[in-house]
Amino acid sequence: MTATKMTISKILTVLEEVGPMTSRELGEHMGWARSYARTAVTHCRKNTEKKIYIKQWLRSEEYGKLYLRPVYAAGSESDAKKPKPLGRAVYNKRH
Repeated sequence: MTATKMTISKILTVLEEVGPMTSRELGEHMGWARSYARTAVTHCRKNTEKKIYIKQWLRSEEYGKLYLRPVYAAGSESDAKKPKPLGRAVYNKRH
């Protein structure tokens, strides 16, 4: 088994056992760097048959900014639609 197949297998196992999570949470769980976890999930989604889908989208705050983050789950369901950006009024109110 190659390193790529092992990584995909580990990701699928964690998503099945622990449940849906963001790539950041997956990286923390596996002890990987954020960038590696993001790359591994992207590779798994693009270069293999559909085994991971986007269950939902979360807005998380980091350093005062809101970021839209996908929550991944094991399975072959269709991806959740990406929500529209927040309106200017919401951003102004946060400021």
